[in-house]
Amino acid sequence: MRQRRGLPARAAQRGFTLVEVLIVMVIIGVSASLVLSSFDRTLKTSEERQWVEKTLRQLNRIKAQAILSSRPQQLNVNFANATLALQVDAANENVLLSLPEKYEFTRVRGADETVLEVLDPADDKLRLTFFPDGSTSGARFDLAAPKTGAHHILVHGLTGKVEEARGSEESLLADLQLRPLKNGLEAALVQPPQPAPAPVPGTPAGTPPPAPAAPGTPLPVPRP
Repeated sequence: MRQRRGLPARAAQRGFTLVEVLIVMVIIGVSASLVLSSFDRTLKTSEERQWVEKTLRQLNRIKAQAILSSRPQQLNVNFANATLALQVDAANENVLLSLPEKYEFTRVRGADETVLEVLDPADDKLRLTFFPDGSTSGARFDLAAPKTGAHHILVHGLTGKVEEARGSEESLLADLQLRPLKNGLEAALVQPPQPAPAPVPGTPAGTPPPAPAAPGTPLPVPRP
């Protein structure tokens, strides 16, 4: 009986060529590089998020301290050395938070790169006061991070609410109007100007309207 011949030994033992091995190694290397790069970005974004949360926690802590101690507390946002510091007395302050390298606190800037609030030109800091009733002098500043950019920190004046504000500079200005105070503290909430009352018909322009008559006063009868 005739036997079937087997496959040639060379064909049966054929493996990957050197070119195929190199291609596979290149694909693995590129994939690993993409994964590591994405992982690194995620870690840095998470780290930046942590510094924003730390800043918000410090602001809320000083707010609670002012309420519990029944004494105003002044917090300084130092732009030169990227720190939050509690003013202890006229000449000394206690540093509560110091940002790492490549992070900084900055003033809020508009779309035309102008500083929206100039608070203390003598020394590069923003002074924020927390009052015992829970209100504050109001503040707005940025925490600039190397990867995610500027994070807008907003402290409301009347309510004392501390938050990271979302949105454009225009919406921030619309939500909170600020003005510098004479003592150099951060600005307080101001009401928008009220429109002038319309002039009464028949009176010269600029003449104030007549005061309303007291109850029971007879109305004047026009002469014929």
